[in-house]
Amino acid sequence: MKYSIAMFALLVSVGCNADPMSEGEARFRICGACHGAQGEGGIGPALAGRDIAALLRSFKAGEGNAIMVSQASGLTPEQIEAIAAYVKTL
Repeated sequence: MKYSIAMFALLVSVGCNADPMSEGEARFRICGACHGAQGEGGIGPALAGRDIAALLRSFKAGEGNAIMVSQASGLTPEQIEAIAAYVKTL
């Protein structure tokens, strides 16, 4: 029994110390299919130097191309900010 409790405590502490992927990074993986893994462009345009939060908000409001309107429609304001913050790190 002591061994089981000790193993559980170890697994929890290791899990808590891990550096999880940020929400923005996780959500950007979908974007990367068209915009490139580093936002360098591909099917979609490069993202460097663009105001990603403003673009996503306008897409969410129904402005712009249908693909991006569809992609942004379900995002919360917090998710939009997380994606924009992540893109700035690329």
